[in-house]
Amino acid sequence: MLKWIDSIRTTKPKNKFSIENLQYMYQILVKNPIINEQNTEIIIETLRQTAELMIWGDQHNPEFFDFFLEKSILSFFLRILSQKTSRDVKIQLIQTLSILVENIRNEGSLYYILSNNHINELITHKFDFSDDEITAYYISLLKTLSLKLNKFTIQFFFNSMENDFPLYTEAIKFFNHRESMIRIAVRTLTLNVYKVEDESVRNYVLDKTAAPYFSNIVWFIRDQCYTLDSLICSSSHQNRSKLEDFVEELLDYFYYLQDIFNLGMTDMSEVLSDHLLKHLLLPQFIGSLVTSDMELEDRLTPLTAVFLMAQVFHIFNYKPLINTLAAAFIHPNPELYTYAPVRVFPVSRSRPSKRHSLSDLKKLEENAIKERQRQLEQQKKILEEIIKDPNRKTNIFFEAILSYFQHDDRIVLGVICLLYAIAKNTIMDKLLLEISGLFPHRLQRHTQMLAKLCDQPDPTDETPPWSAPGLKRRHSRSASLGAVLPDTAVSWAEKHPLTLLVEEVKEDEFINQKGKLITQTPPSSRKKNGVIQELPVSELKIHEEAGDEKEESAEVISPVLERKEIQSPDFDEISLSNSSETLRRKPNGMRSSTGLREEVMDQNLSKSPISNHLVRATSSDSLFADAKPVVDFDEISQNSRPVLSRSKSSVLSPKSLAQFKAELDAIELDKDTQCKNARSRLVDQLLKVLLRGKLVRLVTLQMSTLLLRELTFSFDSSPDFQPAQFSLMEAAYLKSISTLREGLVGSLRDIFLELFEHELSRFKQIVFDKLIMDFSALLLPIAATPLSGVALPKRFPSGEAENVQKAIQGFLVLREFKYTMLRKKDDFLPLQEEKTDRQYHIRDAITFDGMPDVMTCHILSGANKKRQTRYLVIHFGTLLVSEPDVTKTPKASKSPPSSGIICNIIPLQSIEMENDPQDERVLHVTSHPTTSQFTFNFEDAGSCQTAQELLECHRKTSRSFKMDQIEKMLAESSR
Repeated sequence: MLKWIDSIRTTKPKNKFSIENLQYMYQILVKNPIINEQNTEIIIETLRQTAELMIWGDQHNPEFFDFFLEKSILSFFLRILSQKTSRDVKIQLIQTLSILVENIRNEGSLYYILSNNHINELITHKFDFSDDEITAYYISLLKTLSLKLNKFTIQFFFNSMENDFPLYTEAIKFFNHRESMIRIAVRTLTLNVYKVEDESVRNYVLDKTAAPYFSNIVWFIRDQCYTLDSLICSSSHQNRSKLEDFVEELLDYFYYLQDIFNLGMTDMSEVLSDHLLKHLLLPQFIGSLVTSDMELEDRLTPLTAVFLMAQVFHIFNYKPLINTLAAAFIHPNPELYTYAPVRVFPVSRSRPSKRHSLSDLKKLEENAIKERQRQLEQQKKILEEIIKDPNRKTNIFFEAILSYFQHDDRIVLGVICLLYAIAKNTIMDKLLLEISGLFPHRLQRHTQMLAKLCDQPDPTDETPPWSAPGLKRRHSRSASLGAVLPDTAVSWAEKHPLTLLVEEVKEDEFINQKGKLITQTPPSSRKKNGVIQELPVSELKIHEEAGDEKEESAEVISPVLERKEIQSPDFDEISLSNSSETLRRKPNGMRSSTGLREEVMDQNLSKSPISNHLVRATSSDSLFADAKPVVDFDEISQNSRPVLSRSKSSVLSPKSLAQFKAELDAIELDKDTQCKNARSRLVDQLLKVLLRGKLVRLVTLQMSTLLLRELTFSFDSSPDFQPAQFSLMEAAYLKSISTLREGLVGSLRDIFLELFEHELSRFKQIVFDKLIMDFSALLLPIAATPLSGVALPKRFPSGEAENVQKAIQGFLVLREFKYTMLRKKDDFLPLQEEKTDRQYHIRDAITFDGMPDVMTCHILSGANKKRQTRYLVIHFGTLLVSEPDVTKTPKASKSPPSSGIICNIIPLQSIEMENDPQDERVLHVTSHPTTSQFTFNFEDAGSCQTAQELLECHRKTSRSFKMDQIEKMLAESSR
């Protein structure tokens, strides 16, 4: 028995950090079981000191926690909570526990605090959350507890038998609290929960809370976006801090959702992506960009919509989400695009306990081919409907984007940022890039990089003939067909029977990207050097198990797509025929849900979300209201083998596959022409932006040129410009020259050279990552005065000087763009200095012999104004101020020295000279842009006047040398 059990202390020990003092604190709690006004202060102080003692004891004396454990002091905390005590006591109690959990380092001590379910009882206690201070401390405690979560401590919070997780379920109730710090703490807590590598916890989160929580988060973001839209209309540059804070928090939600995607939890990512697409991105963001007869309750202005869409492409990198959104803008027919692969084998969360027999594999293969044929027939039907309906041949969302180029500079810049964010998103589906035709050079770069990484194929290897490098693909005339099987594919398939790649996988079996079925490794599989070898079907020994369930139907997996789309068997299919209600309804508080079956992802949405949501929202005839997801021939790449059966009784033989391909080829829809026209029209609009000149900001000009490069420029070939587009580029450049010449003849012509060199020295390409975070430049009305605090490139100029500065910057932007596109070297910029036989630096020795125009003067230096001799030498546009070289000139010598040491170098181009009004022998010289001042004293007024005239003559010569270069540059460009 411990020594302190029988002892009772009635006086406070002198040593604060002692076991006796902890015993004294315990006695106070025992003597005050009921909290009232008289002992409230004592209890608060006791709780505070108890926390201090326990933290000290954790680091110095383990007996402290032995006593804490023996006396079950945590139970006293719960007894205090059960009483109607003051808010101060509850706040101190919560704060005490937070301090203990955060600062205790000993694992045994931490496990004790978390054990006996005391913490969970405290979490579920009914606090008065109308009190902001109690709420803040409560959420802080929950966040502190979440930081301690791992695969060992999760058992103290999650009850798998009762499916109870109060730490998580109680916290997410505050997801939309009015205090931003509480919302941030909730997001941090949920991420800490999701990171715990415990299957039962992840299944609980997915099955019980993911759908309602994600749904409410997405609807909350949707409300915040609508609030942002109203806030933009009422904000100005003078009060932009409120807008910037609001946007930063809104974007924090985007980063939070991307953090969830980064966890790599496929099922949860699919649920989250589904809710984002169905409730936010497609209906509100993209839906606000198109004209629709359907009323959208929280429609955004185009400015807000394009800004938020640009942020989505800049922040998110979850492939299914990004590719679906990008297809809405750049796919010729977005309703035909699907990124979700289709599977042969059903998906289960648990590892399959049985092996598929050979007959099962053959049946699954036949079902896969049958399903593919059905989907291709459905695709053919859709394509034929598109041909019959002229209004369906164009992407209405791409057309809407093009129409916004006719608006003011704010929306134009937002649209350009959106398109540039799409172009720079590195996880874009390569097939989507090819189908869209907007960024052919980026696809070419991807292909070249892949070719460098891949080894050259073995000539003796019997690979499919269409996978050979350098073989050109035949393209269909259909808008949805990116690549089709060559004729040689059929003969290759006939000669090569179906083979199976025998490999053990964790969860599911799929057809790999080469078109082979993958199953679990049977005992008879061969393995050499750790590499599983490919066996023909005839050599496989697959043991059939009795009672195996036969799969009635199966889906086809796309042999090209990299992502494995997993759909839980617990998800019920629901109909989204009432999509208009989805667009209009808004949440009323926290929508209750007991599981995924009450609010689940729509399987059609995960495969063809654009068809199910956007087309219904914008098309009057709802052509695709009942259309099932389709799979394009674009999914079949050059490196993929066809999924063909060895059996002669296959559902789809090679011959019928070729016939079916020929039928699709017969559809008269020229995809290549349509894509080229789309890119050409976009390029035309961007070039017209360059022609606007004074009507757009410098930042808009720069972003336009950056996007034009992404669309047309390649280092390996000439720009993809039509002759008319070259003319537009040249016209924009000539217009910038005309604007620049206005500054040459204006009142600022005397300082034009200084302005030009100043702007040239700070000219650089815009950084998109910084621009996308400049909310005032993208959202607020365009400022026209420097008093707004906005830099000149992001506002309109004010005054003649700023007009000249903008004209110079605009000229430099367009000149750099022109010479880059033409792959020419600029021989005029930067401006050249006068050629000299030698370049002098400070402290260099200089010989005066042979130097013309050497002038002698004096300066006054130091506090005593000591008179010192200096020699002025004019050397190719610079004034060299030298002091005598005492090492070579004797002090007794009265003759002028033959050499000196350079102490100052003054460029003559930008000097100002002024005679001293009180002494005609003194000349004041100011050098720009450093504004260094020099005072030279000459022997007489005549010498001073001669020196001034000589300096002025050389100043004009130096300026004329550079101004002639500018004139030649402008004249050469105007020809």
